[in-house]
Amino acid sequence: MQKQNLFAMEDLVPVMNSFFAEDKKVIVTAVGNSMSPLIRHKKDAIVLEAFNNQQLNIGDMVFFKRKDGK
Repeated sequence: MQKQNLFAMEDLVPVMNSFFAEDKKVIVTAVGNSMSPLIRHKKDAIVLEAFNNQQLNIGDMVFFKRKDGK
């Protein structure tokens, strides 16, 4: 079993951005129930990658940062 670490989103975003700048993916475990039953708490992995104007497909979800940084 892989070791898991919990990070606050505000701490994770700069790390994610550095990965995206290198065209790498970030895999996180879902925490919370706001997307249930589609995404299950602590059971499903989410793969994040930078959007480079590629086509979105059914089932893709968009994660974005607003101009105010949130």
